[in-house]
Amino acid sequence: MLTKWHSWSSHYASGGYAEARDPAAAVDFAASNANFLSSYPYSQVVGRFGKGGDDVQTLIPDFIATAQAKSSDTQRVIVSNELDFFRDFEANAPSSSIPSFSGGFGNEWDLYPATMAEVTASGKRAVEDLRSAEALATLVSLIDPAFMSSRSESAEEAFMNMGLYFEHCWTAEKMTSQRAEYQRQTASQIIGYVSSLKSAAATALAGHIKNLGGNRFYVFNPLGWSRTDFADIPASVVPPFRVIDLTTGQEVRSQRIVKNAQAFVRILAEHVPSVGYRVYEIQGIASQFNDNAATFSNINATFENERYRVTVNGRGAISSLIDKLDGSRQIVQSGRTLNDIGSGSGSPVPENVGPVSATLLVNASGTPSHRTRVTLYKTVDRIDIDNEVTSKFGDSIITYNSFFNLTGHTARHEEIGAIATAKPKAQGGSYSDSLGRYDFLTMNHFVDLSDAAHGVTLSNWDSPFFKLGDSTTSSLDLTTPGVKALVGGRIDANLGIPNQNGDSYFRNRYAIRSHGEYDQAAAMRIALEHQNPFVTAYLTGGSEGEYPATNYSLVSLADPRTLLWALKPAEEGISEGIIARVWNVDDSAHTLDLTIHSGSLLSAYRTTHIETNTTTVSMVNSTLGDVLPAQWIQTYRTVSR
Repeated sequence: MLTKWHSWSSHYASGGYAEARDPAAAVDFAASNANFLSSYPYSQVVGRFGKGGDDVQTLIPDFIATAQAKSSDTQRVIVSNELDFFRDFEANAPSSSIPSFSGGFGNEWDLYPATMAEVTASGKRAVEDLRSAEALATLVSLIDPAFMSSRSESAEEAFMNMGLYFEHCWTAEKMTSQRAEYQRQTASQIIGYVSSLKSAAATALAGHIKNLGGNRFYVFNPLGWSRTDFADIPASVVPPFRVIDLTTGQEVRSQRIVKNAQAFVRILAEHVPSVGYRVYEIQGIASQFNDNAATFSNINATFENERYRVTVNGRGAISSLIDKLDGSRQIVQSGRTLNDIGSGSGSPVPENVGPVSATLLVNASGTPSHRTRVTLYKTVDRIDIDNEVTSKFGDSIITYNSFFNLTGHTARHEEIGAIATAKPKAQGGSYSDSLGRYDFLTMNHFVDLSDAAHGVTLSNWDSPFFKLGDSTTSSLDLTTPGVKALVGGRIDANLGIPNQNGDSYFRNRYAIRSHGEYDQAAAMRIALEHQNPFVTAYLTGGSEGEYPATNYSLVSLADPRTLLWALKPAEEGISEGIIARVWNVDDSAHTLDLTIHSGSLLSAYRTTHIETNTTTVSMVNSTLGDVLPAQWIQTYRTVSR
C-alpha cells in the first residue's frame, strides 16, 4: 500500500488534516520551503490535501483558481482527486527510492467507541454472525436464485454502516446526544439486516433438506473445516428422550437446558462438515447417557472434566485452572486470577448440568454488579466464560483481568487483517518503535500468550480492546503475563460519549484453551469455533427436498492454515458465482486447494475484496488452486455448472 506521510507540524499545515487550508500558501510551501524540500526527495510530484478541517461544510472555488494562477511553464498545479496524485507519483518516483514500513501504531481515536461499549459490541457480534448468515444464504441461493434479490438495498446500507459506525466524529465534542443516537441507529440497521438474513436463510434451508419424517433438525457449521461442538435446538421435550445422528444411526450425547427462560435440547454434534450440516432426530426413548460432563467439589466452587479442573471464586473469577493433560500444569499466575472484574461476592451455583456440558453461575453483585457463567464440555477443548455487567459504571474504565502462569512469554493478537506480535519492531514485534500509542490494543478474535513450550489462547467475542499487562500510552509491558480485556470506558477524558449514554447492561464472552507450542492457525480456529456456534432449525420440507437427508458439505479446504473467512452469493446474484474469502493466517506462504461441492467449476477468478475480477485462477474439476503469501487474505469468485 502506497501512502503519503509528511512530518506533522500542525492541523492546518504540512502533515495535518487540512494542509491545503490556504491553497496558495500550500503551493508556495511545496515549491520553495527549504526545510521541506531537503527532507522530501520527490520534488517532481508533491501532494497537499485537506481544506475544510473541522468546518461543517466547505463549498468554494479556491482550488481551481489557485491551480490556474500558480501554474506556469515550469510548474503545473493540479486539482487532485488523490488517486491521480499516487498514479503520478508511482510513474515519476523510482520504487527503489521509496522507503517501506510494516507495523502498527496502536489506537487513539479508535478507542472512543468503547464509550458506548455495548452498542459497539452488538455491532461486532452482528458482523461475526454475518459469516453464518451469508453461508446459509449461499446454500439457499443455489436452490432459489432469487433469495437475495429483495435484500440488495439493505445489504448495501449495512455494508456502508459498518464503516460509518466508526467514522471520524466519535470524539463527540459537539452534539453529543445526537451523536449517540446516530451510533445506535447505525448499529441497529446492521444488526437488523444480519438477523433478518440469518433467520430467513436458516428457515429456507430447513425446507430444502429431504425430510423423511420424525422430529428432525439440522445442525449447520458455517466454518471451513469439520468440527465437533455443542448445538442447541429450542425444544419443550422432557425425559425420556434421546437424539439420533442420522448419518451414523447412533445416539449422541444430549441434555435439556434452559437459557433466558426458554427450554432447549443441547447435543454434542460431532464431525459436522465444513460449510455444511448433519441431521438429527429427537425420539421419545430414554437416553443411554446418564453421566455428567463435569464433576463438582469444594462446595461447588470447583468442577472438572477430562482435561480441566477449574475453581471459581465469589467474584466470578477463576482462581485456579489446572490442565490435567499437561502434567497438571497450573494456568493461573500465583496469587492472581483469570476473568477478574475486581469486586463482588457471590456463591458458585451449578447450572444446566448434563452429559454435554456443565456450568457454574456466580451472581457477584459488586461495583459494577455482574454475573458470570463458566462452562465445561464433554470432548470440546475449551472453557467458555459468559460475563454480564448489570449496572451503570459511568466513565470508569472497566476490564476483566487475567494473569497467566508463564515466563518469557510472547503476546500475539488479531489486529485488522493481521495477526500481530505485541512487541516493538526492534524486538521482533509488529509495533512501531516510536510515534505509537500502546495502552489499549485491538482485541478482535483472540489474544494468545505463549512461552517456548506452553501457552493460552483467550478467545474474545465482544470486547473491543485489551491492555497487555501494565502497558502505558508510551510503552508495551512485555514482562507481565496479563490481559486486561476492556468492557468499556472513557479512556481519554472528555472524548467520546459520556457515561456510556446511560447503558446499564454489557455482555462480554471469552473462551480459554491451554495448549503446547504456539500454533497461529489453531488459535484462530478455536476463536472462530467459540464465536460461531452451530445454527439449528427443524426440517420443514418433505421427501422432495433438494439437499441430502443426513449430511452435506458445500466447501472444503485442504490446508488447515488457510481459513475460509467468508462465503456468500456474488453481489450481482448467485448466477455470477460464489464469493469465497480465504485467509492464510500462517507466517509463511501456503498452497490453497479450495473445493466447491456443487458441480464442476466453469471459471474461477481472484477478485478484489469488493468483488471486481482481477485474474483467473487455475482449477481442476471442482477445485481451484493458488499460493497465498504469509498472512494473506484473498477473495475468489467461482462459477459452477
